[in-house]
Amino acid sequence: MVLFSFVNIIIFLLYLSVTNKRKLMSSPYVFIWTLCFFSFEISPKILNYNLRDAVWYSYYLYFIAFSFFMIFFEKSKLPSIRVLYLRSIFNIDQQSERWFRGLYFYFLLLIILQLIVRYSTGTLVIGQVSEGSSSFFFKIVNYLLYVLGFTHTGFFNYTGLICVGFIMKYKFNKTLFVYFSFLICLLLTVLTTQKSYFLYVLLSYILMKVWIDRVSFTYQLRLALLLFLSPVLIFIFNSLRNYYIDTSVGIFEYFSFETILWYMSIRLDFSMSSSYLIETDFEDKWIFLENLLKSIFFFLPQTYLFGNDIYSVKLAHHVGFSDNELAGITITPFSQFYNSFGFAGVIFFGALSSLIFSSYFKVIKKKPSSSSIVFVLFLMPFLYSNFISQSLHESFYVLFRNIFSLNVNLLLFYLLNKVFDVKKTVFKKYLL
Repeated sequence: MVLFSFVNIIIFLLYLSVTNKRKLMSSPYVFIWTLCFFSFEISPKILNYNLRDAVWYSYYLYFIAFSFFMIFFEKSKLPSIRVLYLRSIFNIDQQSERWFRGLYFYFLLLIILQLIVRYSTGTLVIGQVSEGSSSFFFKIVNYLLYVLGFTHTGFFNYTGLICVGFIMKYKFNKTLFVYFSFLICLLLTVLTTQKSYFLYVLLSYILMKVWIDRVSFTYQLRLALLLFLSPVLIFIFNSLRNYYIDTSVGIFEYFSFETILWYMSIRLDFSMSSSYLIETDFEDKWIFLENLLKSIFFFLPQTYLFGNDIYSVKLAHHVGFSDNELAGITITPFSQFYNSFGFAGVIFFGALSSLIFSSYFKVIKKKPSSSSIVFVLFLMPFLYSNFISQSLHESFYVLFRNIFSLNVNLLLFYLLNKVFDVKKTVFKKYLL
């Protein structure tokens, strides 16, 4: 395996040598490669566990193929895909500052509405079971928020405000909107204990500095250090909470270097989770393909297509992972491909992944526009997180559903804006 490890590192370094250095920190591929390198090459040594050859092959073949095709597509002319909405109806590149300000407060209103609903039903903190499921009113509101993408898996929950804030900063030099968006997301982290908000705020800040502010490469290295330390910051927050509960233990025992490495290894459990999937009979290729096909029908409820269990939780139950019935195991899509189709499958998925990531990164390397900002921020949860930590059919289902939600939100706001414009015109004409 030493040879595979060497080839993996060399091809990755070759990719770094041919790509745009000034935009490197904003590359989702560099982000997930680094996370998986830590998980596979370092975590097993820290946590003292061994991986079987099949798990190593799935990892090495995927990322070697991924890096190779990233180099190939770096020098190829890929079609520019920057629009995920019906541009013929609402061309946001031509909209005014007033229009975007209204869209910003529209998203903020939906976030507040979601918090009210989750608080009223007892589901504000992630993992809590609903106490108000019998209420017809909350069922209607919950379904409306689901359609609009404002759920804990909805992209707008994380990037809606930040996306419009970016546009306000770039087009109209209104920096306050983007920082207020960061503040709202950090507040959501505190209220819901969902750490994803913290991660996306950090990633969005890096994107803003690299893509819009065009900071120097030296500054980007500082951002890289901040990103690397983000799990440590989460660990410190958790440790302070534990110390507050149990003051009989010395506070420095919570902050030992070994404990921090252990915590980061647990959080980035891609290698361990891959072994659970590959070494069991959890999923055969026909179930895998069937689920992928089902993901196209995003307009149907997820429970109808895939059952009541989240796939990661279903895998945890299958392998007897924990006594906690809500505990789940991270599912790496490349291990799904290896488990179903072997060497050829994981190499094919590496090529497909590189096509998706190259197209995305080519947008970042160009000058921003309102459409490209929506494209980049909207797909951020999918590429930086879901693509490497969630079953592929669930990732695609959520992506298709949220692209639909993007168009529904823009259409709804477009209609509301038209109605208020008509009312304003009538008021001025007949009442003034």
